[in-house]
Amino acid sequence: MNRNVTFKSSSNFGRSVALFILLWIWNYLFGSTMLAWLPSAFGWNAVLVKFMTMACQFAWGYPLCKKVIFR
Repeated sequence: MNRNVTFKSSSNFGRSVALFILLWIWNYLFGSTMLAWLPSAFGWNAVLVKFMTMACQFAWGYPLCKKVIFR
């Protein structure tokens, strides 16, 4: 639905799904790594780290969806 409604895409469905899954895996690994590493290594608040990772994921996620995944 995101593909059709938000981005009005008519691109190859299989390609879009594969790229979206890769983005999801990257975001999961990035978020998990940052939440495990930053609070323990630097003593940062885990909630702050979570918000920072979410901001990063949005910063690259939306442009990638718009220009690459659902083009």
